Amino acid sequence: MVRKNLKQREFADELVCALRGGRTGVALALTRTLLEGGVELSWAADDQLRGTSEDRLLRILRRGYEAIAEVSPLPPNELAVLTDVRARGLRLSPEPSRNAMEQIDAAELRAGGDAHWESHYEQFQIGSDYVHTSFLGPARFTIIRDEMHVDINPDFIEGVAALRWGLFYFVRGATQSCGSLVLMASRNGSSRDMPQSPNWPTAGCK
Repeated sequence: MVRKNLKQREFADELVCALRGGRTGVALALTRTLLEGGVELSWAADDQLRGTSEDRLLRILRRGYEAIAEVSPLPPNELAVLTDVRARGLRLSPEPSRNAMEQIDAAELRAGGDAHWESHYEQFQIGSDYVHTSFLGPARFTIIRDEMHVDINPDFIEGVAALRWGLFYFVRGATQSCGSLVLMASRNGSSRDMPQSPNWPTAGCK
């Protein structure tokens, strides 16, 4: 979970750098990535779901380790973890991300709250369309009096949306999962067992 948060932090940093450099396409692609990561972290940490956070983390590991094992032998320690997870009957983590969104929202509704993540699936679709549809991109083409005009400046609205939602997904997943880490440490031992805060490198963009 710590490693996933560190990866999310890198993506959030690159999103800001992309916007500063006028690369809205990169920023929108990273928004989708941050959404997927935020959903996975929230799913792992949500104490309203069935089972424990530890079990859900092991289910995420099972998916990752099995994907690696398809192309390369696992090291002994990772293979032992995978064998144990399978022996315990823990299923794979939800795939795609929308399944995890639905599970989190269903648990929230059962607890008397409001659905949250499913409403953001449209943001995932926007990011997917931008990444995969060849006709979408930073330039804008218009016809004026039979002449084509090309505006190559970044779309300001797309940039603001990427900044707003990308960093929101980063913070949402980080706060929920960090709270879960503290709870697991309190159950399993001293807070000294928790990883220490790293010295964050400065951003690479100007």
